[in-house]
Amino acid sequence: MVNVETGLSEKSFKLGASHTGGNRDASLEKALSNITFQVRSKLKELYMITSEVIEVDGKTISILSGENLGLEKGDFFEIASKDKQKTYKGRTITLPGKTRGLARITEVGPYASKAKIVRKWRKVKEGHKAYEMLTNPYIADLSLSYGPLPHYDLTGKLLINPLGLLSGSLNGHFGFIQDSRDKMDIYLGIGGTLDFTLFSGFGSTVSTSLDLPVCFAFKQDDNNHSVKSGLVMPAVGLNLGVQIGKHWDLVLSMKNILITNNQAWTYSVKTGEKDDNGNEKTRQEPAVWDGDAPTIDAEGLIFSVSLRRYWF
Repeated sequence: MVNVETGLSEKSFKLGASHTGGNRDASLEKALSNITFQVRSKLKELYMITSEVIEVDGKTISILSGENLGLEKGDFFEIASKDKQKTYKGRTITLPGKTRGLARITEVGPYASKAKIVRKWRKVKEGHKAYEMLTNPYIADLSLSYGPLPHYDLTGKLLINPLGLLSGSLNGHFGFIQDSRDKMDIYLGIGGTLDFTLFSGFGSTVSTSLDLPVCFAFKQDDNNHSVKSGLVMPAVGLNLGVQIGKHWDLVLSMKNILITNNQAWTYSVKTGEKDDNGNEKTRQEPAVWDGDAPTIDAEGLIFSVSLRRYWF
């Protein structure tokens, strides 16, 4: 960006790309694709699109921007009321309008586009402003679950494509679960969730989900070894999300753990040998029990309450 009066560059950015492999044309195509992505990202930072809502039809709106300004399907806009002018001590100042919702572009035309309102906290009307978002919103939640075994679980989630019909998440698990000896075992793990939206409206969302946590349970065997066991607990669930603020949802869930794949208990023993990096090797030995080894059976219903946070 150059000031035409002074001739000085006020805003600029560097671009660079390279690609190795294939013939010259293939390498050039890859490098130019990378340059194109960089140009688009940098120009969006310099020239954020401001548009206007020209039509509202339920959860679908039309905005006065399209291919002419480089819009693409999936872009997000934040909707806000019009700015207001106010005179204070002889000066006229502009007060920004109140934000009202988020919309995602679903159809792009030459000069106008359609978008779906994916989150709303105030009424959206014709004439409201639509501001392009430089980054997509991201969402995380923290849930506390209880099952009558007893079974307690604390799960943190980072959602992927959270405002779409089909979404997912990456999860981290920490919990306690009772085994067949009536002892509480601790477990840690990671997992993933697939979530399909059944209904969305009136500030609430109903969805069904498939969870696949992969964990390790820990305890002491009868010889006081620290032992661990693999624990897989796939579950299907029904979820009700209720919007309680601009950035917050309350989610109530009921899940049914289908099966429990509880592996054998083992502990680590040093072998006295070194690997190539100089670290001492270990091997896994079976846990020692007086009688039958404890097992974990988590099958059945589990209920959870989650707080979900939106950043945009």
